[in-house]
Amino acid sequence: MGNYSGYPSLDEVKSSLMKVFADLIKLCDEHGLTYYLSGGTAIGAVRHGGFIPWDDDIDIYLMRDDYERFLSLRNSLPKDSPYEIIDMQTPGYYLPFAKFSKKDSTIWEHENIPFLMGLYVDVFPMDEFNETKENIKLASDYRKAWEAYARSLRKHKLGHFISKIRQGRLRPIPRMIEDVLWICPREDVYRKRILEMDEKIKKIKGDNVYCYGLDRGDLGKVYPKEWFARRIDITFEGLTVKIHEGYDGYLSKQFGNYMEFPPEAERVSTHKRFFLELDHPRRSPEEVLAIKKELGEL
Repeated sequence: MGNYSGYPSLDEVKSSLMKVFADLIKLCDEHGLTYYLSGGTAIGAVRHGGFIPWDDDIDIYLMRDDYERFLSLRNSLPKDSPYEIIDMQTPGYYLPFAKFSKKDSTIWEHENIPFLMGLYVDVFPMDEFNETKENIKLASDYRKAWEAYARSLRKHKLGHFISKIRQGRLRPIPRMIEDVLWICPREDVYRKRILEMDEKIKKIKGDNVYCYGLDRGDLGKVYPKEWFARRIDITFEGLTVKIHEGYDGYLSKQFGNYMEFPPEAERVSTHKRFFLELDHPRRSPEEVLAIKKELGEL
């Protein structure tokens, strides 16, 4: 199985991920990029001083100008850099935000989207928002376009249907058939549409900020710009990192009582990992499928 050593533990994932995060912070500092902890990473820092115990990813925000500067670094990273920057310019990538990814590792998230990358930190762009009807519609249309784009990248082989039937997993099959028969514009059309909306989003000015790729114009996820005007230090797994001074308002608006633990049944990772390997040069889809077949997972 090509020296495959088995799936890593949660602690091993977190340890490797912290190394990626530390190097991303170093990159941001070197280039004057102002980052902020976001989402569950911000909750983890405030509530736990690190990861939420059952979480296994790290997220940051960059304001649009810094986000564009971050993307521009893809071409200036040394050839021998252990990292790469992934976004829509990377063929086959399907999400409305970038990733800072470790080359010497392999993650395949969705079985039906054969895109392989390395262990990563998510980097979300934060844009201005003015809460007009036009702005809200643009946010909704943008998210729908990304969902359609991702769907256009799904691939299903006969073997996928057969394995689902053998495993008694019949629930996904109707959706898979829809994907195969889906008569709609394909990825090049959605890609063009998204790039056009990107240009509109960059021109919007307002007193609020919003991450357009995450929600459909949900005003519950729109935040005053002033909450992000200043950063303060906070500890994350022993590393001193930056969070926006208005984090309490941000987390309360997004999550409610974020200091309260969710029900025990909900204390699980929500991230899909069809395959994960931390310390092996990037594998191909064919290698991964061969490994999973030998393990009896296909």
